[in-house]
Amino acid sequence: MQKSSLLKIRLVLIVLLIFVWNFNDGILQSSNNSKDTRNIINKADSLFIAQNKPLTDAEWAGVVKAIYESTSESLKDENQRYQRQHRFNGVVMVAKDGVPVYGEYSGFSDIAQQIPFNDSSRFQLASVSKQFTAVAVLMLQQQNKLHIDSTLTTYLPELPYQRVTLRHLLHHEAGFPSYMWLIANHWQKHTAPDNQDIVRLMARHPVKLRFSPGTRFQYSNTGYCLLAAVLERVAGKDFDEFLDEAVFEPLNMDKTFAYSATLNPQMVRGFRYYSGNYRKVPDNLMEGTFGDKNIYSTPKDLLKWTQGLYSGKILDKASLEEALAPSDKSRSKTINYGMGFRIYDSYMGKMVYHNGAWSGFRTTLRILPEKDLTVILLTNNSFKKTGDMARKLISVMENDYNANTLYHLASSFVDKKDVENYAMLKENDVEDFRSLQSIMTAMNREWMAHRIGAYADEMDVHSYEWLAMNKNFR
Repeated sequence: MQKSSLLKIRLVLIVLLIFVWNFNDGILQSSNNSKDTRNIINKADSLFIAQNKPLTDAEWAGVVKAIYESTSESLKDENQRYQRQHRFNGVVMVAKDGVPVYGEYSGFSDIAQQIPFNDSSRFQLASVSKQFTAVAVLMLQQQNKLHIDSTLTTYLPELPYQRVTLRHLLHHEAGFPSYMWLIANHWQKHTAPDNQDIVRLMARHPVKLRFSPGTRFQYSNTGYCLLAAVLERVAGKDFDEFLDEAVFEPLNMDKTFAYSATLNPQMVRGFRYYSGNYRKVPDNLMEGTFGDKNIYSTPKDLLKWTQGLYSGKILDKASLEEALAPSDKSRSKTINYGMGFRIYDSYMGKMVYHNGAWSGFRTTLRILPEKDLTVILLTNNSFKKTGDMARKLISVMENDYNANTLYHLASSFVDKKDVENYAMLKENDVEDFRSLQSIMTAMNREWMAHRIGAYADEMDVHSYEWLAMNKNFR
């Protein structure tokens, strides 16, 4: 590419940033922000302009990390505050567009033995596991191997619940009491029962439903335990084997697995806090079932999961929309339940999430699709501020207007997907700004196109040196 063309494209970036200066009433004009902005533009120069081709994933990740470099320090400050004030012990990851902008382990995998975490430390996800169960069932529906509006007895005929459908189970509308009562009162063995054992217990000792199926929402671990049993019958393989083949391996989630009675050395242990001391939570008879819990994973693997979920690699668009569609019975003013996911309509837009609590583990996975934002918190010391901490980390990201504006510009106009649009800028055409204005209009960014058009009217498009001098980009 000729030198004149490179200067013109640099001019495009400069004008976009001048727009940011004016649009944000001077928020970028402080010396610190100006320095941050110059650093980001220098990085963008080498990637967006010098190549004139789509960025690789690694190059795009570098740009995102540069944009949120100062934000990550604020996230770290919050993490440390929760460590000091609330004994946070675990791992946090915050990602933008699938790129981790902050991640840190704090504390110990085994608190009693003072064994620190590492990148291979697998946390019990507790009820965050339910989304894997729901997605696995919907995958079988995509393959025409089952239908979620079929009755439970279609797949588990030994059970006496003819009016319960798989959809009722997915939405927590079946009315089942806790299966753990059955284990406590009717299980005679010293080893933990699996999902098929629970089905046999329910066939021998039928429990009364708490309400007519489909009339109410009541959160139920039993429903998801039964869904895992259905999956095993339909797929003809164990629940953990199915997830390995259908989900974990395709998404390269090589550090994620379903619980095994044989303890994996990288499994984090759960602890509870009693009278000033941490005590290890012992294994118990409730540990043998899948579906409602018992997926172990890492933050890096969970990020792969969120990216794969929205990419279409696991579910098609229609199935994902069904999973994220709130049940009529679970609707509230703000928080609803889909299939394995809670849906929260916040002031920042839609948030898809789930929390978990089991045997000393407290977890949360939160996705804001409209913000390209993911927050993951995994803890093993009965940490009680998981939701509060996650909300604070989201707030830190949302309130960094400087970084978010730069991210918006980069991702919308010069990211790895749209950089080829710059081929529309002719090397010797003094109407470069007009061409860019057309691009913005075509991309439904009329307000940005209007402002760029105004700059084109007011400025000499060849005033690169004047712009550089007056905005201190040198």
